[in-house]
Amino acid sequence: MTSTGPWWAAPLIAVIGTVSGVVLTLLVSGRRENRSRFGEQRRTVYAEFLSACDELARVVVWPTPRVAQAVDTTAVVERIRAAAMHTVLVAHGTVTKRLTAVLAAAEALAGTIEQIRATGKPGHQGAVDEHHRPRHTEASTAFFAALNEFAKAARADIDVRTPFEPVFPIAG
Repeated sequence: MTSTGPWWAAPLIAVIGTVSGVVLTLLVSGRRENRSRFGEQRRTVYAEFLSACDELARVVVWPTPRVAQAVDTTAVVERIRAAAMHTVLVAHGTVTKRLTAVLAAAEALAGTIEQIRATGKPGHQGAVDEHHRPRHTEASTAFFAALNEFAKAARADIDVRTPFEPVFPIAG
């Protein structure tokens, strides 16, 4: 004697399996699409923040006529702060911690540049004179190190898997 179920059981199980598969696929692809869109937004915001920071990294303490004009570091720091406000809205905890370190280092570097301009005079061909050079080097190095750590955390946040190479030079 063989036992068989009702005639409608097999088609019902097939329909339930098909509907479940379709629903699961839609949920997974929708979640992936949202994650991708949010990742692209974070990538854009992080790039804008790094671009604002790069502006400070390029400030020359004593510009010469053929190199550059004097840049107001206060305005540059304000642009960095504005970009940071956007970054804080989308960044995760590790990135936000690194961002805070970058802001502190940016303010320290800008303050050092302004102090050197107020109390010093240009060295040979517009270089920072020997008396102020150690402070400037220290502030620049701290700023670049903070930027590299931010970039490293931001890359991890947006799931960049290639090996990290520091973008900003560490003087030494």
